Amino acid sequence: MPCLTAVIWRKTRGTAGVRERNLAKEISGERDLPAAGAGGEEFGVADVPYIDLTEVLNASGPADVDAALKNTQGSKENGKRLEFLDELRGFCVLAMVIYHGLYLLGQHFGVAPALAAYQALQPWQPGVAAIFILLSGVCVRFSSNIKVRALQLLVWAAVLMLVTILLLPALGMDMRETAVWFGVLHLLGFSKLLYHYGKGVFEKIPKLLGMAVSMLAFVFTFGGQHGVFSIFGYDVKLPQFLYQTNIFVPLGFHKPDFYAWDYFPLLPWFFLFLFASFLGRYMEGKDKLPDFCYKRYVLPLGFFGKHALLVYLLHLPVMAGIFVLIRYLSSGG
Repeated sequence: MPCLTAVIWRKTRGTAGVRERNLAKEISGERDLPAAGAGGEEFGVADVPYIDLTEVLNASGPADVDAALKNTQGSKENGKRLEFLDELRGFCVLAMVIYHGLYLLGQHFGVAPALAAYQALQPWQPGVAAIFILLSGVCVRFSSNIKVRALQLLVWAAVLMLVTILLLPALGMDMRETAVWFGVLHLLGFSKLLYHYGKGVFEKIPKLLGMAVSMLAFVFTFGGQHGVFSIFGYDVKLPQFLYQTNIFVPLGFHKPDFYAWDYFPLLPWFFLFLFASFLGRYMEGKDKLPDFCYKRYVLPLGFFGKHALLVYLLHLPVMAGIFVLIRYLSSGG
């Protein structure tokens, strides 16, 4: 035991607390280990006892580590999955699939009721996407490979962009109305990269101050696409050259005729991501979230939540292919 304690003392210097990391993975659906009894479920959370490393990290030597290990062993409850948040994520994914399906049916296949329903749901779309952004921002703080995850998201974003500008037009759709030039995957990928390279600065900002400032920045920059930053009645009119080219599309500035189906520029959405990262810091040290977060309510929603990225990548080409096939069969082949 003394030898093991010495190894732990050497290896855990500068390591984040296991309990805090597990909580983030419960929220995000990420994992490092197979969930107990789950048969290696892809997005599960390991059901293992936790050891809070706070006292371990502050230990001055192996003897103190030994005492800290005895005092910080926790129950298995910290390994439970946040089922409710899975289902919330699944609800958002399902809402997104329905929203995009209505758009395809109404805009490209001439189903008038579907188009009317799509237009009625438009005000809710940013709120659904905001949930994904918030979850991603909370969990970025606990990730040990932020840059890798960011690059993976950007690769998938590029794949989805190619699908919307090549495959969907091949199925008879107008690329000007289906293209995704800077969607939510682009946003999350670049936001993670910015956080990765700016983490040293963000860590020095008090968490509550960071939450307040980032939320104010989000509100202030929300009107950037319309030529003005505004907050509390104070307006800043932006220079017109920003809106005479599409070079600044990732930042939220573009020509008046620019259109993208799924568009989430860095301004203002990066600030919402940053707000969530400070919220993640605030959550550190919490044993667990309220009990209702650990209960299952609607199992199919949980399934969609655990496979959110896969559903997001596949739903457009799959639905477009199904609708084209139905139209072909209904026309007599």
